[in-house]
Amino acid sequence: MKRSILTWMMLAMAVGFVSAQALTTTDAALVYYMPKTILAFDVKYTETTRTQGPFYQYAERYLGTKDIVMADEKVYELKDVDINTKTVADKDRAYKFTPSGNQKANIRLDSKGLLEAYNQEQPAEKKTDVYDSRESRDEKPFAGKKALKKENIAPLSEEALFASSKAKMAEAAAKQIYRIREARTNLISGDVEHMPTDSKMLDRMLDELDEQEAELVELFVGTTKVKRLHKTVYLTPEQDEQGKVLLRFSKFAGPVAADDMSGEPVVLNMTVSKQELQQADEKAKAPAVSEIYYNLPGEATVKVVDSKGKLLSTRTLPIAQFGVSVALPMDLIRRKPHIIFNTRTGAIKSITE
Repeated sequence: MKRSILTWMMLAMAVGFVSAQALTTTDAALVYYMPKTILAFDVKYTETTRTQGPFYQYAERYLGTKDIVMADEKVYELKDVDINTKTVADKDRAYKFTPSGNQKANIRLDSKGLLEAYNQEQPAEKKTDVYDSRESRDEKPFAGKKALKKENIAPLSEEALFASSKAKMAEAAAKQIYRIREARTNLISGDVEHMPTDSKMLDRMLDELDEQEAELVELFVGTTKVKRLHKTVYLTPEQDEQGKVLLRFSKFAGPVAADDMSGEPVVLNMTVSKQELQQADEKAKAPAVSEIYYNLPGEATVKVVDSKGKLLSTRTLPIAQFGVSVALPMDLIRRKPHIIFNTRTGAIKSITE
């Protein structure tokens, strides 16, 4: 028979907090821990590198454009913050289970020493909760080189390379761009002496012309490349946090430390609601309890805002350490139920008799 978690919470109402002790595992006892929640803030941002073209002064004259890179620069922009969690053992909340007979086999812990299951034969479902803190640096430029590049094609023609001045070189490069555009138009319209009969060959020729033109245009307008990056900042919640500077973000350096005044603050606001047991009737007899404790986790609403007050991210999450530890009633244990615990929060996932 399955019973809801709430039913067993009500059975444990008369049980108060349990003080943590410095415990060690012995042959006669098994030590386990309540979980502790750590917040992982995944800060997503971009790094934009702009490089000036050598003919930028002539872009408007020859190409009729003002959309050019005027100077080399590298700037960073904050895009988003994802809020995640990871779980560790709470060393301040350790508990000892002393088995009798073959009871020790009934308790199963995970690799962190967290209670995973009681009287359960099959392994409990595991979820990976350790956040990947490695900083991603996958480059995703706006335009990349295509695989069909001709190895013998140079960006500049011989005329441009042997020009007597930069102005003459720019003029020759511009003429080369217009010749490429004319050649593309003729190919598309079929106005060429030897028109390719194979559509794949036509596509390849057009791709090569596009690539040549792009390389030459970059000499005038410059290049812009964007890297999408992320950095993870960890915080162990201990109390309400209002206006806490989580990190700072600099336009010229990206994420920096919270005390680095070169960046603008990224602020954490966290409101915690602790899970409290209801007070039992003083006249009611407290039920006998076991040495098996589970956790009633607390909950927090976590918000991250930028320096202008713009909301970047918000989540309401269970926070294990803001809860209370509760002993399972002995009358339940005597019925030898199958119990699975949530190792992230310490709460009961399911009870089956």
